[in-house]
Amino acid sequence: MTLLVWNCQGAASKELNCILKDLIKRNSPSILGLLEPRVSGSHADDICKKMGYSNWLRVEAVGFSGGIWIFWKEDIHLEIVYSHPQFVLARVEGNNRIPWFLSIVYGSPNATLRKRLWQDLTKENLNIAGPWLSIGDYNSVSSEQEVSSTGRVASNRSAGLTDWMFNQGLLDLGYIGSRFTWVRGLSTNTFKVARLDREVCTINWRQMFPEATVIHLPIIQSDHAPLLVKLNGHKNNKSKGHFRFQAAWLTHKDFQKVIEQEWQNKLTLGNNVDKLAKSLSKWNSSTFGNINKRKRKLIARIKGVQDCLNNQPRHRLLKLETKLKKELDTVLEQEELMWFQKSREEWIVSGDRNTKFYHASAMVKRSRKKLELSWQITENGLEVWSN
Repeated sequence: MTLLVWNCQGAASKELNCILKDLIKRNSPSILGLLEPRVSGSHADDICKKMGYSNWLRVEAVGFSGGIWIFWKEDIHLEIVYSHPQFVLARVEGNNRIPWFLSIVYGSPNATLRKRLWQDLTKENLNIAGPWLSIGDYNSVSSEQEVSSTGRVASNRSAGLTDWMFNQGLLDLGYIGSRFTWVRGLSTNTFKVARLDREVCTINWRQMFPEATVIHLPIIQSDHAPLLVKLNGHKNNKSKGHFRFQAAWLTHKDFQKVIEQEWQNKLTLGNNVDKLAKSLSKWNSSTFGNINKRKRKLIARIKGVQDCLNNQPRHRLLKLETKLKKELDTVLEQEELMWFQKSREEWIVSGDRNTKFYHASAMVKRSRKKLELSWQITENGLEVWSN
């Protein structure tokens, strides 16, 4: 089982939904928690219905502050025990294990309201009798080591969290990835980071899931890092595909140059097509590359830059981070085109990347026969069509 919890700071923007859909596609979380969605009412319901989960619950945001959305798959037996403006408590069963409790938290940035969180989210108040995992944005740190500007940490801001953890017998699960989960500022003068998001659990929960691993994913399209929890360790899924013309090549700035350089009027049409196919194959390997690999590489580079920024903010690194995020957005657009090509449908909703429809349609088509594309070069340029 995998859990993904993210303070997305707005669930309505096209850019954020692209990243979110990619996170869901790559990690397939059984339980998904979104914090501070900044959307409410019927608009929020419409977004939730498109997330691809059969079950979901919303804790309404107060204006533009707060809000918790939780989604879970059909094969997960999850019962909502209690909902609160700052947390949702659920009871989870499955996999022949004893039931355990899960709280998804959004701690208020207001100190007075956050004090209510420590008072209300307790075993005694909620009758939590069993293993317990709590995860989310607590808007608090446990020590000066969890912020970049140590002089700005008020003792009461960390005392509330640490006292609550001690009184409830909760352990920090640790993490893989960046030390900080929140970042703000685009210059060295304004740049600051902190670990506001975390995962804590009771001892018996840790004993139940001894291989559970927490990963701080790169910070993209939000000030916060998504928190990924893998209860049963890592799984590597590898797949191989066959070479064919990719419509996404048309989006690359150098594609037209390859056509102009390789096409020779003195050759026959058949020879030109064969020659161009070989050249495009080499160009795809050397220049365009595998879309999924480029996406993973960009995300890894963004993570590396953010790790460096956590230690020492530099103007050059901030510019590089912005550049890499723009490149990632281009790759996600190319991935959308790739899946649309595979689905062979006649329509596409602009910007709706990596949807469940495209993947399902592509797999159905693939089960019948492999996609075949024909193409030719005319006086008006390259023309592509499907058989």
